[in-house]
Amino acid sequence: CMEAKAAVVVESATSSFQWDFRYFAVRGRGQALRWILLDSGVPFHDNQVSDRAKWSKSLKKDGSFAGLMGLMPVLSVSPTVDIGQVLSIASYVGKKLDYYGPDNSAEGHALCDTLCNTAYLDISNKISMIQWLPIRMPGADLAATLDAAWPRMVDVLDRLQSFLGDKKFFLGGDKPSMADFFIYEAFDVLDYCFGGNKMHDKFPRLAAWADSIGQRPSVAEYKASSKYSPVITKSPKESEVIAIMRSRTV
Repeated sequence: CMEAKAAVVVESATSSFQWDFRYFAVRGRGQALRWILLDSGVPFHDNQVSDRAKWSKSLKKDGSFAGLMGLMPVLSVSPTVDIGQVLSIASYVGKKLDYYGPDNSAEGHALCDTLCNTAYLDISNKISMIQWLPIRMPGADLAATLDAAWPRMVDVLDRLQSFLGDKKFFLGGDKPSMADFFIYEAFDVLDYCFGGNKMHDKFPRLAAWADSIGQRPSVAEYKASSKYSPVITKSPKESEVIAIMRSRTV
């Protein structure tokens, strides 16, 4: 059953300032962060950039929009503070909104970071990069690239499935941590890429857990909205890459 979510109040000198999360109108490197923000109930603007030409021509050069490094995602948390880079944003949000799990020790935070980093770097970000491979390296052997990347992903998923065991959430407790949302997004992206029931058949415990996360109001409502698209990067070759992935076994 769906669980009710409680709004999180962010208290600061700029409490009237609404957070602004800026990223492309795709899942890519930003969707796990969206899930955490949505689940927390904190008011924020899901500022989706759909015009990549405008991004390249002007927005990327605008420090007030693209932050210090000229990269998205960016989370603006006050009129003067922008946080860039996925894992830096995750660390801030985890601490600010209490999404590091029930163990608030340095060791507990390190374990949560390990799970987030692994799901993001070894799966989500890698899949995003593969979508752009035919554009950035014309003539590259996509099948060989997938063959090289997949064993590590399987190893990660096997380890995550074993670590999860019979727990409701990866780090225990009565609510998901940010690790749950990073792992959920990684699994969901693979499920979309391979299609059918391939991921559910190969990783049944992870699949059942992912289905439960997908039923949370924060996730289900957003997926049903016009804001959400299953598209990963909008690479001009993404549909071709997905077709190749869906033709493969896992």
